[in-house]
Amino acid sequence: GPVEADYTTHGNLVLTRLFTEHSDTQKLFPNFAGIPHGDLAGNGAVSAHGATVLKKLGDLLKAKGD
Repeated sequence: GPVEADYTTHGNLVLTRLFTEHSDTQKLFPNFAGIPHGDLAGNGAVSAHGATVLKKLGDLLKAKGD
């Protein structure tokens, strides 16, 4: 699907939206706690972590379907 075609971009979008709409959640991620909301979208570490989260979620959903 479209998410699997670009985990990095979609992962960044998911985490950026999470941290922007629910600011307290950003504090739970020490590596991201000091990043201003305006800088989240361009942050490579946020993109990489978001990609990892989406890949693992996809793996879980695929395994659940078996």
